[in-house]
Amino acid sequence: MRRIKIIYIFLCLSLWSCPVMAEKPVFHFRALALIWIAPYDGHDQVYYSQFRKGEWSIPLQVSHTKSFVFNVAGAIAGNGDVLLVWAEESKKGTFLYSSVCKKNHWSKPVRIITGMNDSRDPVMVVDGKGVIWLAWTGVDGSYSDIFWARRLGSGWSEARKVHGDNKVPDVDPVFSIDADGVVALSWQTFSDGNPLAVSMVWNGKAWVGRSLQQRTQDLKNTEKRRKFLPRLPGFVFDMSRATFLFQDKNGSGILPVTLDELK
Repeated sequence: MRRIKIIYIFLCLSLWSCPVMAEKPVFHFRALALIWIAPYDGHDQVYYSQFRKGEWSIPLQVSHTKSFVFNVAGAIAGNGDVLLVWAEESKKGTFLYSSVCKKNHWSKPVRIITGMNDSRDPVMVVDGKGVIWLAWTGVDGSYSDIFWARRLGSGWSEARKVHGDNKVPDVDPVFSIDADGVVALSWQTFSDGNPLAVSMVWNGKAWVGRSLQQRTQDLKNTEKRRKFLPRLPGFVFDMSRATFLFQDKNGSGILPVTLDELK
């Protein structure tokens, strides 16, 4: 695996002159990174690059698997530790795996026990109090549902369903944090066969409904953050599989790459 890393780094240096200088200021971010999935030797892997002093660092390979890898998410803790979570599909099912970077050293990926054989679409956020949240789409019955957990030490709390029981699929979870560092979770469900957006906020004890005004403010906050993103590095092959990972005064979250960043 060390040989794989060296070859990948060599390709970046020779073909794209890594690292890449930024064209936009990013002083609103306390930390910024890029996570993405790219194929190597016939298998997709998770990669990570950190943005420091106007440059993207040489990419590091985080996963080492022969399973099908997709849906990577991440969070930056208050102490600077970086936590990545992604989904891996094998003959036994689809499971979530995670790896933690402490002082520039990545831990061996470990499987997150969710109690389900189908867990995918992970999303993560760090609230204003430094709590790391994880949500995903899981199937423990006939339909997919949205589950969540919080980081406890080196593990996770018990997986819990965000919503009540229903007989429709719930998919595509998205986390956000407001100006006060409060966590909100949105996803898509269905009513009478039609897609329906749902959004809830954590009030300290339970998930409760949110107003349209609060959801609109989330979008505005996201657009404000995007204004200070740097130019994307050339060593990422497929930008549609890349995601920005940020930390600011309100917490930490992810910003999927959009068409605007590809220009």
